[in-house]
Amino acid sequence: MQRKASTAVPMSRYDISPSLVSFVVKYLHTIGGISMCLSTLVFFLIARRTHASNRDFARLIAHVQVWVVVLDVAVCLLLVPVPLFPVLGTLCYGVFCSMGGSPHIPIVCDMLTMKRN
Repeated sequence: MQRKASTAVPMSRYDISPSLVSFVVKYLHTIGGISMCLSTLVFFLIARRTHASNRDFARLIAHVQVWVVVLDVAVCLLLVPVPLFPVLGTLCYGVFCSMGGSPHIPIVCDMLTMKRN
């Protein structure tokens, strides 16, 4: 019986580069920091510079801005997910996972934030 030549791709092609992981972590921290600074400025402008006739609309925008900050903290600080392609999964490099949290919880949190109604 003859063996068939293997057409499988070597596993080394699926390894994650440490420099890629480092880049993604630094990128998410940078984007999170910039977003937090801009969100603080926008929230200040909504609270202090909105005309009295637009207060109802300003409350709605402030509510959205609060959720933007919550999402930034969750994704860019607590979770820091590094996506694995083409596999549907992520690696967790955030504060939550470094403190011994289960890596399943960030994935569930990611799915809940991306859930469509």
